[in-house]
Amino acid sequence: MERVSSLASKVLPGHEFYEKFQKSLDRETEIFQLKMNYAKVLVSLWSYSCHADGVFHTKEGNLVGQMVKAMFDKDCIFDHHQDQKAEIVEELSEVFESPLPVKMITDFAEGNPVLAINFYEDAVCIVTSDGKFTDREKEFLEDLAKELEISSMDKKNIDNKYTDGDED
Repeated sequence: MERVSSLASKVLPGHEFYEKFQKSLDRETEIFQLKMNYAKVLVSLWSYSCHADGVFHTKEGNLVGQMVKAMFDKDCIFDHHQDQKAEIVEELSEVFESPLPVKMITDFAEGNPVLAINFYEDAVCIVTSDGKFTDREKEFLEDLAKELEISSMDKKNIDNKYTDGDED
């Protein structure tokens, strides 16, 4: 329970308020709330990535739609919440339109280099999905890599995987 509580401090705005009433929530509700907040962090990152060049591209939006849909696949975050799918997707759509602050995204990944790399790779995948890689998108990814504390080697490997920098 303590681990869940420490995770809550990273993903729940005003977690002190939440912690006060934690005892009144059953474990299943608390875990669902943590899943929702993790999904909100992801969708916020994806929203920023889609808008990195100042233009929303259909290909980027379609990719994010597929990523949200995948959250309901077997063994994924919302696998056991199929009955709430419409409400969850609606709430995540609202987050996409009005994402959480970038600081919340980076704070969530703080101390977890694997999660930070996964976040960065999601952003690169989305940014490059429209077949263009603009200066504004590059700047966004540079800033994001710095905020997430991605090593230059990891950044280069991920960038090369999704751009023409890959010589394979």
